[in-house]
Amino acid sequence: MFQIGQIYSRTDLHRAHGGQPQGGIATPRGFAGVLLFTGEGGQRYGYRDRWDGDVFRYTGEGQRGDMTFVRGNRAIRDHLQDGKDLHLFEIEPEGCRYVGVFACGGWTVERGPDVDGSDRSVIVFDLVPQGSRSDEAAIPPPGVPLEELRRRALAASAPVVAPHTGNSVHSFRIRSRQVAEYVVARADEHCESCGSPAPFRRTDNTPYLETHHIRRVADDGADHPRWVAAVCPNCHRRAHHGSDRDELKRRLAERLASLEGTTSA
Repeated sequence: MFQIGQIYSRTDLHRAHGGQPQGGIATPRGFAGVLLFTGEGGQRYGYRDRWDGDVFRYTGEGQRGDMTFVRGNRAIRDHLQDGKDLHLFEIEPEGCRYVGVFACGGWTVERGPDVDGSDRSVIVFDLVPQGSRSDEAAIPPPGVPLEELRRRALAASAPVVAPHTGNSVHSFRIRSRQVAEYVVARADEHCESCGSPAPFRRTDNTPYLETHHIRRVADDGADHPRWVAAVCPNCHRRAHHGSDRDELKRRLAERLASLEGTTSA
């Protein structure tokens, strides 16, 4: 969709995908993503976005008074449950340089000045870069009931608030694995797209399946289980590159909604 390092016109971005043309957080309707913009210009509004190790600390929106979880801030916090990616752009003189796909690993509430210099509560999100994990699904721990794996997966996909300790990436990976463990256990050794048995078994005799995130670009992260399927490699490639991928996505969304007791919309 977007190429890392490429410069885009913000006008063109909104013309193609929609969303608010002003502010740092754009939430286009009908697009499986949230557009985030960062730059030095935000400092005059009290925003101090920065890298901290492997995590990008992104300040929420709201120029005056305490920041709250409405509009763009809610969209970032709940993006995994909504089945959306976070696309980060850095504002430069030539346009908006695409940094990459991220996921919210948690957030903290800090103190800082608003645009008038008044002290207020500031929401700072820990954004974790995506796309570095293997497609191969995690192996469910033996002896753990499916109901317990599902409970862990739902807890892992819920928004997390925790003190910033520098362990956001590690914590996010653990949560992602818990979702994957449940999804592959739910599949019961069969592809959740075509219904065929897993194509082969690993050397430890566990069935080989891959995780596919039906709404997001990145095939990793602690999505809600209704957006994640365990599929065979053939269906996985088909879901990304097949001429009928939209129809496959629709059918898979309906199946996951049935399995999880939700709607596919």
